[in-house]
Amino acid sequence: MSVSIGGAIGNFAWAIAAAVVVGFVVGKANLFIASKISNATVTTAVSFTVPYLAYLPAEHFKASGLVASVTAGIVTGIGSARYLTAAHRMAEMQNWRTIELLLEGGVFLLMGLEMSSLIDDVRSDGGQFRNAVILAALLLAVVLVVRACFVGPMAGLLHRRASRADQLAIRLREYGDKLSGDVSPRVERRINRKLADLDYFVSSPLGWRESTVVVWAGMRGAVTVAAAQTLPIGTTSRSLLVLVAFFVALGSLLVQGLTLGPLVRWLGVTPDDQEIEAERNALQVRLRGVIEDDFADRFAADPEHFRRVRDAVVRSEDSEDGTVRRIGRTEFAMLRQVMIDAQRSELLSLREEGQFSSQVLTEALARLDAEQISVDLYR
Repeated sequence: MSVSIGGAIGNFAWAIAAAVVVGFVVGKANLFIASKISNATVTTAVSFTVPYLAYLPAEHFKASGLVASVTAGIVTGIGSARYLTAAHRMAEMQNWRTIELLLEGGVFLLMGLEMSSLIDDVRSDGGQFRNAVILAALLLAVVLVVRACFVGPMAGLLHRRASRADQLAIRLREYGDKLSGDVSPRVERRINRKLADLDYFVSSPLGWRESTVVVWAGMRGAVTVAAAQTLPIGTTSRSLLVLVAFFVALGSLLVQGLTLGPLVRWLGVTPDDQEIEAERNALQVRLRGVIEDDFADRFAADPEHFRRVRDAVVRSEDSEDGTVRRIGRTEFAMLRQVMIDAQRSELLSLREEGQFSSQVLTEALARLDAEQISVDLYR
């Protein structure tokens, strides 16, 4: 049976493209259905079926079920902050963390139980346990070299782009100023996103230290082992292949996992805590300003009362003079809801524009979810 390069490339392209389409459709459908369900437990149960709903159609169309499942997960993750409630997001997050831990532990537990039989099968086929270990070590080295061959040129390309980022940012800002007032919010967000990317290239260039960490952090794990176990039973030297995959994952997690922390500290690429804290403070100032106009309109006749109500709502507690008691629990909860909706909308816009790091934005969105649940209980 002959194999053509063109046919292989075509099959690969179809497998990826079709899987992305299937995963995107399933992810959007999941968001639509979940947004119509009020019970967080039901929504979490539905989310457990999403990987299968993406995997099975993709496999039917000869596409990659794994890519389809991952795509559906990405679409759901990106849209959850906009379409799902805070209770739904927190329930899914906690349950999926539990499922992830159990599945990953189950994969390695299963491999441990199969270890002796795999070694016996390898020996019965004329192979040796030592050869499997040597082959796994060689493959692990090859994986690291291949990753380095990809990350190195990518880092060089990003470095060259960073050297031109200042000039590009100046031209883009001039272009944005010319379009000011005549551009749609979506185009404005794209311009701001590009400016944020350029600023990031200048402030955080990807040098050889960062590239080394990226290469060394590419560990093999449960996915590698699970993929090997999906090989058909009749595959030639299946036991050897599964055993090698297990040793690759084990060696990667032990060698790279145990040395990643010391390597990061030795290279000096640890995050700047002061910079992160300054970013958090800047974001809080931005979020606090979001509600100023709305609250000022509601209490325009009494600016001092506006200040007290605003502070009480932001702190989610009554002020010393009993502001919350005077405006009433219902009004207070309504104002808190207005603040949460406005700040969440601002955070989603900032996420699209890329003006703050994902870590800081994720923390802020999680805090809003906690505040949302407290408001629901307060009513």
